[in-house]
Amino acid sequence: MSWEEDGLGGSLELSEGEAPQERALMSWLVREAESRDELLTAPGHELGGADGAYVALPLRRENSALVGFVVLRTPRALQRHVRSALARSLDALGLALAQRPSRAARPGSIAATG
Repeated sequence: MSWEEDGLGGSLELSEGEAPQERALMSWLVREAESRDELLTAPGHELGGADGAYVALPLRRENSALVGFVVLRTPRALQRHVRSALARSLDALGLALAQRPSRAARPGSIAATG
């Protein structure tokens, strides 16, 4: 999910597998984006899934600007050791996936770098 700088929404950039409805996903992220939690989590049924959970990893630039989320679905509740590993990886993921601002880049867009 790319994220708009005003924090009021974004757009689905890439999806693999069965994604929740974009409206439900966006509503959840807008509600939780300003949370102080490192990772955002929701039970699967909240986003239209039957079971499992969703976890959103905020992608931030070096200046801490929120530019998007990587959202993952897990078949069951997020285990503590998985949560810890994801939380420890947030900075590296954000820097790897958050495109640096440029004239050609759309504000709030994300891109993988290689």
